[in-house]
Amino acid sequence: MVGIMGMGGIGKTTIAQTLFRKISYMFEVSSFNKGVRERDICDLQQKILKDILVLDDVSNINDPEDGADMIKTRFCNKKVLLVLDDVDDVKQLDFLAARHEWFGRGSRIIITTRDEHLLSDTDAKYKPPLLLMEQAVELFSRHAFRKNNPTYGYKELVDRAICCTGFLPLALKVLGSFFRGREAGVWESALDRLVGKSNREIFGTLKLSFDGLEESEKKIFLDIACFFKGREVNDVCRVLDSCGLYTGIGISILIEKSLITVSKEVIDMHDLLQEMGRQIVCENFPNSRLWQLEQIHDSIKKKRNMRLLHVYGKFTSIVPTTLPDELQSLCWDEYPFLSMPVAHMEKLVDLGMRSGQIQSLWIGQKIMPNLKFIHLESCNCISSFPDVSGAPNIERLILFRCESLSEVHESLGSLKKLVYLDLSNCGRLQHLPSMIEMESLETLNISSTGLERFPEFSPCMVKLSHIHSRSCHGIKELPSSIRYLINLNILNLEACSNLEKIPNSICELKHLKSLFLENCPKLLNLPKGFGSLENLQELHLEVWISSAKFTSMHAFTSLCCLRKLDLNLRQIRDEDFPNNLHGLSSSERLNLTGNRELTRSPVSISHLSRLTHLELNNCVRLHSLHGLPLGIQVLMASGCSSLENIEDLSKKYESLSRIWFRDCHKLLGDEGKCAAVDSALSVAFPGTKIPSWFKEQHNGHQITLTLFPKWQTRIAGFALCGVFEHSLPTRCRSIKFRFENAAMFVPKFEVEHISASTTSKDGNVWLGYIPFSSFQQMHRDDDFQQEGNLFITVWYGIKEFEVVRCGAQIVYKEDVESIQQIKPYASYQWKWKLILGNHTITTNLDNFNV
Repeated sequence: MVGIMGMGGIGKTTIAQTLFRKISYMFEVSSFNKGVRERDICDLQQKILKDILVLDDVSNINDPEDGADMIKTRFCNKKVLLVLDDVDDVKQLDFLAARHEWFGRGSRIIITTRDEHLLSDTDAKYKPPLLLMEQAVELFSRHAFRKNNPTYGYKELVDRAICCTGFLPLALKVLGSFFRGREAGVWESALDRLVGKSNREIFGTLKLSFDGLEESEKKIFLDIACFFKGREVNDVCRVLDSCGLYTGIGISILIEKSLITVSKEVIDMHDLLQEMGRQIVCENFPNSRLWQLEQIHDSIKKKRNMRLLHVYGKFTSIVPTTLPDELQSLCWDEYPFLSMPVAHMEKLVDLGMRSGQIQSLWIGQKIMPNLKFIHLESCNCISSFPDVSGAPNIERLILFRCESLSEVHESLGSLKKLVYLDLSNCGRLQHLPSMIEMESLETLNISSTGLERFPEFSPCMVKLSHIHSRSCHGIKELPSSIRYLINLNILNLEACSNLEKIPNSICELKHLKSLFLENCPKLLNLPKGFGSLENLQELHLEVWISSAKFTSMHAFTSLCCLRKLDLNLRQIRDEDFPNNLHGLSSSERLNLTGNRELTRSPVSISHLSRLTHLELNNCVRLHSLHGLPLGIQVLMASGCSSLENIEDLSKKYESLSRIWFRDCHKLLGDEGKCAAVDSALSVAFPGTKIPSWFKEQHNGHQITLTLFPKWQTRIAGFALCGVFEHSLPTRCRSIKFRFENAAMFVPKFEVEHISASTTSKDGNVWLGYIPFSSFQQMHRDDDFQQEGNLFITVWYGIKEFEVVRCGAQIVYKEDVESIQQIKPYASYQWKWKLILGNHTITTNLDNFNV
């Protein structure tokens, strides 16, 4: 356990992030957790478990004790790299990394904190020093001049500015950004203001950037400091815009001045800047912004001019009977009462009440001309949505997962300004307004509702581009008025299990690009004019039960823009497959998985010159495979139990880099050689032995290759092989490479728990080739000056899919001189993680369902 300590802005987080990137390849698993002080313990525990177990479905943790037990029981045998950034309470360590024994041998826990006392049990501590002068000049210049040195004539001013920062990295960054593009006279004036302020907590320097903002930008900065750090940027912009602030330009200016950052759509701010902002509020604008509970309780009833109120849960035990008339933004998640006095707040713009107990917003018509946003997610007591004719300017309405909602007022269908409507997961909602005339609507989400029919669409609805109606089991057909949605781009009808008919009018939607009709087993035919959807690029017709027949293959053979066609489990006979597929000239991916009627690969697919990905998995009657498109890159034909006759794939398919024949036992044959020169190759086939041409073979999943002098100039690539005792995993976790100077063998403990050879009859072999060019894309020169051994691990991380034997072979250039040089034009690559020296590169193997 290592602690990094120091004042805010000294660079603790930056050091931890850099160290994490540099050494994470040495560990089995890793997790970086930023801003621990501001996060819920259970949420952090859940994130760490997801990161380290590489799972998406970790159960919710509601008790920190339970989360701690899970961490120490699941990680005690793993070599873990864990970073806990900005810890400020010993309880955080108690529940996240209390003892060394929680983690496996060789693990490293890195903790950053301002409080040295919290590091009393660590094995080492590091306190970053302030920057040296030359380092400070470089950092400041990067932000002031966008280069590593000062512009001519500014050297003296830069030295003065650096002295004002106290050599603190954060202050250097902020002040440098403030001076960027300003004349020397402005520098002189600003630096004169900083003299004599004693750098009180460096706030004087940081505040200079704040003072240079326009008034609206100052308000946005202070609002973020007090309320919105860590929130999604779109939500923050919506709330602040509703209060009359112009966040579009304001947010960008704050980013330019290094006062905030936006990463992955989330607004962040250094805690030192947040402290400065809150101090400015307390000293200069007292009671203008209240973020502490006791302050709010003492002041809220006196604030008649309050513009924003965001509270949570049982903030008060008394049902509110009145709220400030000037309120513009009201957010009260988990509202504990049955009603709220919102009906008379005519200035209200934004209303959010997620997971509340409210039964109704208001009764009858209420005049709310400024109301634009309503977010009532998971308000399970609401049974009806009220008359909104007095609120004609609503732009965004979210009623997601309001499970008791059974009716909406007819006025909803006439909201002319509505852009986004989400009624998904309202299982009791059976009817919408008979006609919707929402001329501004762009997105309609009615997935998983109890709707029995679609509403009729008005001719005015030309802006609607996305319709999501997954799992609407009551819907049997679409209305013919869908023709009016002339700009519809995506139509998702997945799992509408009773959908029987698509109207001919859908063929008039010339901008439709994606149509999802998977798992609609009663939909057996497409409209006659379906081929006129000239811009359709993606069509999903797969089903989840294998009995679904399909007789409309000819309906889409003229879809010239179609790139992806998914017919998984659709039963199409050989004779029903069109002889001419020239109309599908743009097709790149074709999925015929689970077709029990198909006995041979359709001859007509050979004309699909752009087809790169073909899936024929589990076509159990398929016995021959010939005539593939010449540009094919990925061929998936696993589980084809009758397959016994395939053409020689090595001769004319120069771009073929992934071949998957697992569990095709009529193709059994343990000997075979695959080679490639410039492209990666991945092949899977049934078998239980490493091919004999692999000179190096070893039990387990680790193996060592000897590197000869000047190997770097001779090597073409690496061939690798792994035997899986039963099935192959759904995705490969990683392939690790590590240089070793001294002789190295597979450690004894690595092979004690796995059998020396497989005796299973249904084993599978994976074979891969990795070209040396992949190393050259990311190596440092000193990585390749070594001689000795290259230690290789073919690893998945779950015992169920353990490699029981592996092989490796260096492929030298002279070995492949007789092979025609391959120059693939294909962009499709298989994904694998290559760990080499201090670098990690990841390509695209995880995208395959193997």
